Amino acid sequence: MNWFLVRSVSRSLYLSLRLLPRSVQTQITLAYLLARASDTIADTPFGKGADRLEALQCLRRSANDPTGQCDSKMYLVLARSQDHPAERQLLEHLPTLIESLHNQADADVIREVLDSIMEGQMLDLERPYLEPFTREQLDRYTFLVAGCVGRFWTRICYRRIPQFASLSAEDMEELGVLYGKGLQLVNILRDRDEDASVGRLYISAEDVKERFWEAWMAMQSGVKYGKALSHPFLRYATLLPALIGVRTLKLIRSRAGKTKISRREVRCILIKTLPFLWRAEPKMPAFYKALQTWLTIK
Repeated sequence: MNWFLVRSVSRSLYLSLRLLPRSVQTQITLAYLLARASDTIADTPFGKGADRLEALQCLRRSANDPTGQCDSKMYLVLARSQDHPAERQLLEHLPTLIESLHNQADADVIREVLDSIMEGQMLDLERPYLEPFTREQLDRYTFLVAGCVGRFWTRICYRRIPQFASLSAEDMEELGVLYGKGLQLVNILRDRDEDASVGRLYISAEDVKERFWEAWMAMQSGVKYGKALSHPFLRYATLLPALIGVRTLKLIRSRAGKTKISRREVRCILIKTLPFLWRAEPKMPAFYKALQTWLTIK
C-alpha cells in the first residue's frame, strides 16, 4: 500500500487507516483511495459535467469488469487539470489502483461500495444544482455517497475479524449506515454557504434545523457502533469522525462564521479518544459519562 499517497490525500484519515487491523487494512484503504479518486473526478474543474460523467462511467466499467478497457489517457488528462498535487498523483495512480482491485480477494464488497458511491456522484452531477434535494432524494444521496460506506465497513470486518462486535451484524449495519449518512450531512451543513456560492443546493433553508439534529443523532449512532467493537484500534478509528463531527456541528450552531476544525483541535480530539484503546464496557463508566457530555449540544 502506498501510504505516502494516502497521507498526502488525507492526513486525518491516514491515522485511522494505519490503525486498522491488517486483516482489513488493505481492503478498506484501497476502497478509500478509489472512492477519493472518483470524488476528485466528480469535482474536477476540467471540462463540463458531461465530461466528468463520462470519466466516472469509465471508472465504473473498469472497476466492475477486469476485461473492460478504458482509455487511461483520460485519467492523465484529468490528473493534469488538478491544482492539488496529491489529487494529481492520485489520478495518475488510478490504473494501478484498479489493477489492485482486480487482484483483491474481497473485490466483491469493494466493488459494491464503489458502485454505490459513484451512483451518488453521478446523481449529483445530473441534477439541477439550483434545486435542493427533497427529503427522499437527500436520504438516497447520503446513503449512496456515505451510508453505504458504513455497510461496507461492517461487512468486510465481519468477514475478516473474528468476534468483530458485541451486536448482531444486522444491528451494526444499521448503525453504520446511519453513521455514514450523518457524517455526510455534517459535510453538507458545514459547506452549505460555500456550495451555495457556486450554485449547489442540497438542503433548503427551512430544512436546515431538522437536518442538523438528524446529523447529531447520527453521531450518537456512531458512538454506539464504536462501543460495540471488540478491537481497540477499530474503536479508536471509529470514534474519531463522530467527535470531529460533533465539534463541527457545535461550530455551525454557534454561527461564529468558522465551521472547519483546526489541526490543533483535531489533535485535542485524538488525545480525548485515547481511552478507547482500552476495553470499552463496563470498565470505563467515567470516560463514557465525560464522552456523553462532549456529545451534548446545548
